[in-house]
Amino acid sequence: MPMQCRLSFMCLFLFSIPSFSQIDFEKGYFVNDRNQRRECLIKNVDWKNNPSEFLVRGHDSKTTLSAKIDTVKEFGIYGFSKYVRAEVNIDRSSNELSALTSNRTPIWSKETLFLKVLLSGKASLYYFEDSRVSRYFYSVSDTSIKQLVYKMFRVDNVVHFNNDFRQQIFLDMQCPNLGSVERIRYTEGDLKSVFVRYNKCVGVDVSESSIKKTFFALKVTPGLNAPLLNVANSLTNSQDVSFGRALTYRLGAEAEFTFPFNKGKWALVFEPVYQDVNLTTELSTSTANLRLQSIEFPVGIRYYSFLDDHRKIFVNGLYTSAIALNFNSTLTFSASPNFTEVLELVPSGSFALGGGFDFDRFSAELRYIRTTDLFSTYIYWSSDYNRWCLILGYKLIKRKT
Repeated sequence: MPMQCRLSFMCLFLFSIPSFSQIDFEKGYFVNDRNQRRECLIKNVDWKNNPSEFLVRGHDSKTTLSAKIDTVKEFGIYGFSKYVRAEVNIDRSSNELSALTSNRTPIWSKETLFLKVLLSGKASLYYFEDSRVSRYFYSVSDTSIKQLVYKMFRVDNVVHFNNDFRQQIFLDMQCPNLGSVERIRYTEGDLKSVFVRYNKCVGVDVSESSIKKTFFALKVTPGLNAPLLNVANSLTNSQDVSFGRALTYRLGAEAEFTFPFNKGKWALVFEPVYQDVNLTTELSTSTANLRLQSIEFPVGIRYYSFLDDHRKIFVNGLYTSAIALNFNSTLTFSASPNFTEVLELVPSGSFALGGGFDFDRFSAELRYIRTTDLFSTYIYWSSDYNRWCLILGYKLIKRKT
């Protein structure tokens, strides 16, 4: 099978896996417009963007129904998340620098939304996000839900910030132990902290209805490379050379940051890796030696599909820029003891696709890497360089934040 066909097949296989992965129906409830509470199973998508509908099943039924925002006042997945329907004024002004307006005042529009409950108490905190904006909302003592105001705007090419949310907190959540609100940032961590302090100050227990989990893992990733290199000289065929696949070693250290949505299925991966390739082949008029020593810095996205609480499979795509640490990497042609030609290897960027299996602290991955050229500084030289890699991993650190 030609290399292009094998690569295409691998791409198709790797990126079709997410479409077959399962997201479970979990125990939950919803409250309809008649204030009737129904126990049910809800498909837990761990929404990044707030939903306007969700899928439900009865405990003894496999029939799936869609529950929409116009008929549901509240729904929740036990121990995971809770959403409430609210008619609110929301400011959808963009925070992108190229789209900032010169108006400090929010531009309100009235909408009916499912708001994610971050914290419940005398003062409650809510969150909304879609593809365009992310906003925090609040209510105090069962008052109507209002947006905490934060807006970026531009005047005379200078960016300013409307931080009225601090004034709202100061006026509506007065308590001697609250502390200064002047340095509060418009982030979930800062806002949760001040809402917790206020509720404790007024003697009310709080509950976190929505728990965001972020995972960080650090592991060592030793393994084997099976490189294949074809080199061509456009001026002469006598120095065209092909280095067949041979096993070489690699050693890496991978940092993985799991995103706090879709139940931990997506992660950012950064893996500095050292490789040492030393290959020799005989030509008709000379001996060719390839010595490639480098530290590369691939970064990419990983997708997990969970088999159970301990086992999961994954696919990832990574990119390595041309920025790498090369240690006298060369291709040397030796025609005689008195004549050698040395070419310095300067790799261009490379792309990688991989997939593997993860079990607790251990992992194994098969990865294909293709580098566009090793001779980016030469006019007459070109190359086709690719590697198959078997990568073993062991997690040194596995931390939940």
